[in-house]
Amino acid sequence: MLAAGAEILGCAINDNDSSERIDYRYMAVWKIPSKSFSEQLESSTKKIGFLDYFEQANFSGQLIPPPVMNNDMITL
Repeated sequence: MLAAGAEILGCAINDNDSSERIDYRYMAVWKIPSKSFSEQLESSTKKIGFLDYFEQANFSGQLIPPPVMNNDMITL
């Protein structure tokens, strides 16, 4: 992944104990070069059986500045 242009931005152990907590212990944030690369990566993890051993939740989107996100939230 790294050789193909992916960049890991950080990892964390979920220590949130609030009522809105997600039930995943680990999280990682990656910067992926393209949507097609992300789709290829997701397909590959399924093919090799990664999801047979680990539960995974994905989310993705284009990096945007906070004012753009705020404007989108306001227009919902």
